[in-house]
Amino acid sequence: MAKQLSKEKESPVSSTCSPSKRARKQDPQYTSPTITLPRRRNLFWDKSEEEMLKEGVQRFSCTDDKRIPWKKILEFGRDEFDKSRTAIDLKDKWRNICKENPAIKKQKL
Repeated sequence: MAKQLSKEKESPVSSTCSPSKRARKQDPQYTSPTITLPRRRNLFWDKSEEEMLKEGVQRFSCTDDKRIPWKKILEFGRDEFDKSRTAIDLKDKWRNICKENPAIKKQKL
C-alpha cells in the first residue's frame, strides 16, 4: 500500500499548459464599419476607350520592366475615359484584352 501512495505522489497530473501554449492576450481585431458603400454600376467599355488604353500601354510600358503605370495611363486618357474609371479598371480591362488576343501583349511588351 505504501508503494501505491508513492506512485501517486510521483506522477501528479498537471493541468497547466507550457508557456508556449498559453493563451496570449490578443489585440482586438479591426472590424469593418457597418456602413456599406453602394455597389458601382457596371459600365461597358467603348471602342474609343479601348483604343486609348492600348495607346497608353504602348506609350508608358517598358519592354524590360513588366510593371505598367496604370495611373499615368489614366491621366493620359482622362478626356477619353469615363470619369468613374480607376487605375484598377484599366488593369482589369488590359488583362481581359490580353486573354482575348495574346498577340497584343507580345506586340509591344
